[in-house]
Amino acid sequence: MVLNWLYNNPTWLVGTVLIVGPVVLVCCALRVFHGIFPMETRREHNEYTGYVVAIIGINYAVLIAFVAVAVWGAYDHATAIASEEAERVGNLYRDAPGLGPVMGAELRSDLKTYVRTVVEEEWPAMSRDEYPSAGWRPLEHIQDALADYEPSKTAQAVYMRESLGELNKLYDIRRQRLSAAENGLEPAVWAIVLLGTVLTIGFTFLFGMPSLRMHMVMTGGVTAAAMLVLVLIIALDWPFRGEVQASPSMFKRVAENMRMLDAQEKERSGTFTVGAAAATPTRK
Repeated sequence: MVLNWLYNNPTWLVGTVLIVGPVVLVCCALRVFHGIFPMETRREHNEYTGYVVAIIGINYAVLIAFVAVAVWGAYDHATAIASEEAERVGNLYRDAPGLGPVMGAELRSDLKTYVRTVVEEEWPAMSRDEYPSAGWRPLEHIQDALADYEPSKTAQAVYMRESLGELNKLYDIRRQRLSAAENGLEPAVWAIVLLGTVLTIGFTFLFGMPSLRMHMVMTGGVTAAAMLVLVLIIALDWPFRGEVQASPSMFKRVAENMRMLDAQEKERSGTFTVGAAAATPTRK
């Protein structure tokens, strides 16, 4: 339920709520805390409090930086996986004519179906945290067609062997993409991060400052800075969900390249046909 709200709403709205809400809550809590624990008592221990807050802050900074870098790396890896998957589809499409006109046309048709399925069905499904399975069908059809294919030329046998190898790699990279779509930070990691955030902000309450307003400003600034990093982690945690997600642009580019390649081959075929007709002598 919480994840759906985080990733089904605009990032600016989620970020605003996650930053402004805790800042207001912390300022209200600090006002109550200020009334319960006198400022004079806390002020006597400011030096020791500063040392403790510094130690906690350093530990928290290391923890949050480690998590942020790990999440960024996972997001970057997911984007690279999707790009490699699209590239392998493009490689299969370019090599398809080497299998002969009939087999090549069948293979290209299945690859077009696969790209269209990934863009129009699988990407929206992943953004809803659903497991997409429609893309397996065109790949399985290609696998069956290649398994039954009997090349009549040596060149066709070479292309078939290369296509099978590329198809197996496409299977592997597709599985990696689907796995990346299902993996986020473990609940235990989130619990540690949130506990560290609460401790870091909470210990700033122990400072004794003559001006409550200034104390609120400083504590609110610490809270806002911590929440900014948490918003970044949330935005990148699930690489195929939310506004900040790995887009299917690489598959769209492959689809465009497919159309361009078809147009070029059709143009060359038409040119050859016209040239052959022009070279044929006419009877008088």
